Amino acid sequence: IVNVSSGTTFADVPGTGGYVASKIALERLSAIARAELEGTGVVVSTLIPFATETEFLASIRAGRAEAEAMTAGAAFDTPETVAEAVLALIASGEARMDLVPAAYGGSR
Repeated sequence: IVNVSSGTTFADVPGTGGYVASKIALERLSAIARAELEGTGVVVSTLIPFATETEFLASIRAGRAEAEAMTAGAAFDTPETVAEAVLALIASGEARMDLVPAAYGGSR
């Protein structure tokens, strides 16, 4: 099982409170499910992508100026890059992978 969180969990972007809270809850749920399912053959992992070029990203209005200022100069991932990361995460069996640049608190 791969649950997809969001790089917005690394920042305080106005207008994203509900979204970020749900993604942080998903990260914790994934960690707990992984522990509960250990030894059953079911592996639960979490992928945390950065900004991804999608229609959702283009539709954000609230907090957009702040978000753009925070990500100025950052390269956004394509959906294909995120899909490749999902496959890599499955192959590795790791609990968590983030695609967030180090400049924003991530491991990339």
